[in-house]
Amino acid sequence: GMGAAGGTATDIEGGFFDRLLLAPCRRPILMLGPLGYSALRSLIPTTLVLLLSIALGADMPGGVLGVVCLYVAAVGVALLFGTLGLAFVYTFRSLKSLSLVQIFIFAFMFLSIGQVPLALQSGWLQRAARLNPMTNIMRLSRQGFLGDVTWHGTWPGLVAIAALAGGFGAIAYRQLRRIVP
Repeated sequence: GMGAAGGTATDIEGGFFDRLLLAPCRRPILMLGPLGYSALRSLIPTTLVLLLSIALGADMPGGVLGVVCLYVAAVGVALLFGTLGLAFVYTFRSLKSLSLVQIFIFAFMFLSIGQVPLALQSGWLQRAARLNPMTNIMRLSRQGFLGDVTWHGTWPGLVAIAALAGGFGAIAYRQLRRIVP
């Protein structure tokens, strides 16, 4: 996701984005292109790590559905962090704005079950992790490795991806429209 935003920020700062604005295409394409790149690019490390994990003996009781959930989560996270990054880049029109995005990404990931299982957390950290949408996305991505894939473990992650990517995407598109009415 950061790659899409970083590339766009570099294009804005270098003046190339101004030339893209002259292209005879609809404005959402200027946002969807980098996001598509980000989604496709997320498949490379996901595939490499998955293949290495399986080669080293990782167990996948969820089977093919578990792999599908992993890829949906990987692409979803790339899209939602890409839209978040583009919202900041379109707002501040600077590569420096991505440092703010990194803070948001760190908070999303750190205050979820990404580092510590929910059962081992306590106090405000546990409450934050329960409310954090990334917790549901992590559950979606991991369920094939931890057991069978269930609808109960899948739908909250899908909703979180759709809501976050949709919300950040709407903000990014609004900011893009401010650049070019």
